[in-house]
Amino acid sequence: MVLKTGDVAELLYYGEKLSGDFGYAQIGGDNSKNRNSVDDFYSEKRLVSSCGDGTNRETMINFVSADGSSIFRPILKSYKILKEKPQLQGMRSSYGESECLQLIYEDEYSHVTAEQYFSVFADSDVIATYIKLNNDGDGEIRVKRLMSLQLDLGFGKFTARTLNGRYGMERQVETREITPGTFGLSSFSGVSSNSANPYLQITKGGVHGYTLATNLIYSGNHREIVDYSEVAGVRVMSGFSDYLCDYPVKSGRSLCSPEAIFTIGETEEEVNFAMREFAKEHVIRPQWKNTPRPILINSWESFFFDFDEKKMLDLCDEASALGVELFVLDDGWFGERNDDASSLGDWSENKKKLGGSLGDIAEKVRSKNLDFGIWMEPEMINRNSELFRSHPEYAMTNGNREPLELRNQIVLDVTKKEVRDYVTESIVSVIEKSKAKYLKWDCNRGLYELTASGTLFYDYVIALYDILERVTAAFPDLIIEGCSAGGNRFDLGMLCYVPQIWASDNTDPRERLKIQEGTLLAYPQSSVGAHIGHNPNYHTFNSTSLKNAFAVSCMGAFGYEFDFTKSSAEDKREIANQIKFYKKYRSVMQLGKLHYADKFCNGENGIWTAVNEDKSQAVTVAVVKDYVLYAYPHRVYVDGLEESSVYDVYKVNAPEYDEEYAFSASGRDLRLAGFRIDNLFTEKNVGSDFNSVQTSTFVIKRK
Repeated sequence: MVLKTGDVAELLYYGEKLSGDFGYAQIGGDNSKNRNSVDDFYSEKRLVSSCGDGTNRETMINFVSADGSSIFRPILKSYKILKEKPQLQGMRSSYGESECLQLIYEDEYSHVTAEQYFSVFADSDVIATYIKLNNDGDGEIRVKRLMSLQLDLGFGKFTARTLNGRYGMERQVETREITPGTFGLSSFSGVSSNSANPYLQITKGGVHGYTLATNLIYSGNHREIVDYSEVAGVRVMSGFSDYLCDYPVKSGRSLCSPEAIFTIGETEEEVNFAMREFAKEHVIRPQWKNTPRPILINSWESFFFDFDEKKMLDLCDEASALGVELFVLDDGWFGERNDDASSLGDWSENKKKLGGSLGDIAEKVRSKNLDFGIWMEPEMINRNSELFRSHPEYAMTNGNREPLELRNQIVLDVTKKEVRDYVTESIVSVIEKSKAKYLKWDCNRGLYELTASGTLFYDYVIALYDILERVTAAFPDLIIEGCSAGGNRFDLGMLCYVPQIWASDNTDPRERLKIQEGTLLAYPQSSVGAHIGHNPNYHTFNSTSLKNAFAVSCMGAFGYEFDFTKSSAEDKREIANQIKFYKKYRSVMQLGKLHYADKFCNGENGIWTAVNEDKSQAVTVAVVKDYVLYAYPHRVYVDGLEESSVYDVYKVNAPEYDEEYAFSASGRDLRLAGFRIDNLFTEKNVGSDFNSVQTSTFVIKRK
């Protein structure tokens, strides 16, 4: 980024690194101001916009001063290079930065200053930024909007890619043309949402085109704005949402935006690489960023609420024999929890169902050579619970009206310190009793009891981070998997604390491909919970063979979600072979560099390759969406290999998951020419599938 300083910080250039051998004055534009119309007052590419000076477009910062005015005309007063960025108030942010630019703006009439920070990283093209707004005046100001990032891109033919959806169809890739006017992404439920993920991608067409991507390290309501002015071109902004925002900042106090990250590249694939790698290296906690995730079996789709000690231990016997590494006891283990109408908040074990204490059942699981994991929904309460009967004030309710219950539950008001303390102590107690290695942290509803609407959404996220901070400090080696009614809170803010997140309750491979393709635009595959679920699928009723389900799920944090004790001997043999294969290539599939050759979201088939760091091994998966009568065979292209090296290509054959040598070729030829696969929709292949995809998997090894 090349900035010009003066009364404002003007963005002269953003793109591939320049040589610096010439002066930069020639890349600046004409910054003359237009005082003769109602069009925009200025057209410079600013990093902080003003409010109340003739600007005819979306602005970055909006507040009401003590005198009732909403004028903010910031003047750049100083700038300096810091060796490290200051810590954000109450929030986690990226780590490992090499240098940080601090810009300080002042509006002398409102006595408000804005500190803007840009952090750069020695090993990444991603830049991180945030704003700290300081009230230096005597009276209180009320912040209506505080965005984290503003980038003015100028004119051109732009398209936007966003991740939209709903429950069971999270993070679907949507592409739209950017035309004059404004559109945005927003969440309104207090979580980052399944309907509008904070990731945003902008592509400029033309000879000197590029792709820009932004994301937000935040887990609550957010807003991304794309504003196309006929006078000044495209502006992109990202930050926490201004929906019902009315945040008081007293004299001498400050308010911080979350940290936003952004990057630019010549291609979409380039920025996807950068975003995935940045999340892995600079967001996910250091002990997990390059650590393979365990293979697990979760009890939920095996039993739902209907289980006892024998059922669990029988499942563990089967899981251990098959090679599974972790058993997760899901919902139903506590209080009087036999359905979703009771006991949330009562985190004492149901000894009748467990056959003893939580510690007892955990020890019995470990005796079967499995680690123990457990499910909690710590932010929620049922009215039918001991906690509600003893502390109704802990629930987020308005005393003047009947509380809204979704899934028979109410949100705990963790903005209150005593509630945060209770939640933290409950989690700590459960982990200490069970010595669990894994915690599935669920959150099955949003914030709709707007008890303090001007501040609630922001304060709730800060409170959530406080709890997570305390839990991860107490148990630094605990794997926490985030979950929120499926994939409702899949964001970088959660990844600061949890190394993996459940992508969706929908495990149908056909649907999961679209969900995972969208998710993997922005997030590393090691962070994506991807399991083989019950067959037929509980959501779509489609049937899928173990082979095809495995091919779709293997590029992620892998596991199973069904009762092995009801599986046939033939299926058990295949599962055991899948697990052996997955363990052999887990580090490649979870942690390798991911390349796409085709994508479902583009209306094509799915073809992707994960390549290890030294490019000696790769795993390629080809997924054919539909059978086309008498069509030509499909081609598989493999990117990411060493161009001059020769590789052996092996076809992986189910149900044995052995590797059958097919041919040898150079990395360059595999990228340019690829290789042919024949029709996968044969009578033999589709016998156990209904409305499913067909797959073929390959292992590639350097000679």
